[in-house]
Amino acid sequence: MINKILDSTIYFSFDSSGFKRHAKSFEELDARKIKGKNVLITGGTSGIGLSCALELSKLGANVIVTGRNEDKLQHNLKESYPEEDIELQFLRCDLNDFSSLKSFVSQVKDQFGNIDVFICNAGGMPDKREVTRSYDGIFASQVVAHYFLIRSFIDEEILIDGSHVSINSSGGMYPVKLDLADLAWVERDYDKVASYAMAKRAQVIISELLAENYKNITFSCSHPGWVDTPGLKDSLKSFWEFTKDRLRSVREGADTLIWLATVGHKIESGKFWFDRKKRSPNLIPFTKVDFAYKLKLRKFLEEEVEYIKSL
Repeated sequence: MINKILDSTIYFSFDSSGFKRHAKSFEELDARKIKGKNVLITGGTSGIGLSCALELSKLGANVIVTGRNEDKLQHNLKESYPEEDIELQFLRCDLNDFSSLKSFVSQVKDQFGNIDVFICNAGGMPDKREVTRSYDGIFASQVVAHYFLIRSFIDEEILIDGSHVSINSSGGMYPVKLDLADLAWVERDYDKVASYAMAKRAQVIISELLAENYKNITFSCSHPGWVDTPGLKDSLKSFWEFTKDRLRSVREGADTLIWLATVGHKIESGKFWFDRKKRSPNLIPFTKVDFAYKLKLRKFLEEEVEYIKSL
């Protein structure tokens, strides 16, 4: 009963105290499920992605992280994890540079063949609006680019039977309903927080749609709670100031992604997760959209896949 009461407050669920309370029921991670597996993590040079990469590497996975700058990876390893003697493989990938995505897919196939676990983690909230086609840079990198990589990895048989795709969303999507109008922020003032929330809502629906289309691959979407990352401090300074004493560590924020990577196909595909439990992505009734609108998102993204292929 006390857990339900505290979880309903959000504040005492998404924070570090919520993680510690939930973690009392966690089982030990099973390294046998991930040892020797190829794991690809976008945005793995810092924060949650880097913590996830290190922990999965410790469990015996062959971890490849992507980012724009390998120097950032090496700096953050030395700065945040000086005691760790782990080398992570790095592949450069700029999710906002659509013209480079096809060659990135080819590079992954040539170097690694198959990817057992693909973790779509890269995210951010740039202060200035950047427009790509009919959407801003947040939607471009976190939704369109990730969708293109997933679809390309499937088409190129990089993701095969038994592979797992895990998308790191955000609890910030909870009060938002999917709306595909004005994704470029032409008719209104640019709001990075609202744009980020919309992208994260779209990611939840993408996971559901892909699970319907590809039964041989497991798809999951999750949120990490409120995590003390440099990105949060830089992007939402006032929120960080208010919650900084209660924020989760990056390891706590990465836990569900790590757990999902180890359980793989045992989970129900297309569902939303938080602290290792299946959760509803729609806590507020008005945020639900009908299946026809979800298909509108898929049609839009499939058109963008064809566009990127043509570059």
